[in-house]
Amino acid sequence: MEPLVICPAEGGALGILHWAQRYTRRGWSVVPISHQSKNPGIKGWQQMRLSEADLPQHFPGGPQNIGLLTGEPSGWVVDVDLDHPRAIQLADELLPPTPAVFGRPGKMRSHRLYRVTGPVATTKKKSKSAGMILELRSTGCQTVIPPSTHESGEPIAWETDGAEPATADPDAIRVIVEKIGNTVLTELGEKAAPKLRKDRRSCPMQPHPPQAAPSADRVERCRKALRRMRMTDHKDGSARLFAAACRCVEHDLADNEALTCIRTYAREQPFPREWSDGEILQRLRQAEHRCVRGEALQADAMGLARLGARDPDTGRLVLSPRRTLPTAEAFVRQFHMHPDGRTLLSYAGLLLEWRDNRYVEVEDETLRQRLHPWLHDALRYVYNKATGEMELADFEANPGTVKGALE
Repeated sequence: MEPLVICPAEGGALGILHWAQRYTRRGWSVVPISHQSKNPGIKGWQQMRLSEADLPQHFPGGPQNIGLLTGEPSGWVVDVDLDHPRAIQLADELLPPTPAVFGRPGKMRSHRLYRVTGPVATTKKKSKSAGMILELRSTGCQTVIPPSTHESGEPIAWETDGAEPATADPDAIRVIVEKIGNTVLTELGEKAAPKLRKDRRSCPMQPHPPQAAPSADRVERCRKALRRMRMTDHKDGSARLFAAACRCVEHDLADNEALTCIRTYAREQPFPREWSDGEILQRLRQAEHRCVRGEALQADAMGLARLGARDPDTGRLVLSPRRTLPTAEAFVRQFHMHPDGRTLLSYAGLLLEWRDNRYVEVEDETLRQRLHPWLHDALRYVYNKATGEMELADFEANPGTVKGALE
């Protein structure tokens, strides 16, 4: 990998394009930012993935800044952004050394880059009296990097030329960031945020341990299952994110596999808003309370996929025109499951759906319109007389099967 040698004086004209190309060649994702600004000002910048061929269009010449997409887009390069002077002092004592340090004359050594060995969520520590103390910037964030120009007009530059981020454990970095933030809060006379009490309804935030042998096949099956989801987003798309988390749990993906899988899916089918790694991990923990881990990979005693589960090869649901209870359960699980419970209920002969903070009646025709394409996309087992074995075939939904599922 060629070293970076950045001279702040080269920040203008072809210099910025040159360094954007160099960053991109080393696997970092960059975004264009206006001169003396830290705001990309581009809708959907979190999803931008510029190739080297794209760069001249976005860095056409003239004074300009460069933003680094932290976290997953840049191979898990994260930034510890130190805002408070005391946080910078504590970082020198507590953070592991890294050659990739940069800042500006008014705030030297205020940014430390690390390449973490696994996913880590963005963390922010604020105080009431002094504002932001420090941030751990990961997926969904960006950092203005050299040779940009700060809002104050000061040049942003590397402390050491050719710096490569040190490799670090994500949990260790997160714990140290928390410690620095809490120490500054205490010294400012403010209490650190209390830890949440755990009860039996809470979702523990301990990560699922990675698989001993990560399976590309298992991940690919999950991706197929995600692509087959047919859900309409309401507001922020949290229901679809939870459904995606359920698919990852059902395919027994480790956290790092699930994050990558959902990020890939989000680029293909964007959510109404950007979800952070921490929020995705929280949905995975919640999904573990609602789904059976590895269910999509399991078979019954005859080696067949269970009704209501997914065919491991195609990711399509396996249903039966006659046994409709597994069909109803699968439909509710896919479209009407929320971390806090079901959003579709049957009461006094009526079907009620949770919508706009209240339950409203759902007409049968509305459900029929949802059920028909969903059933049509499923599979069913048929008996092959020639081979004497059960084989999967298209479900081929019709008014009768839709009525059976509805009842």
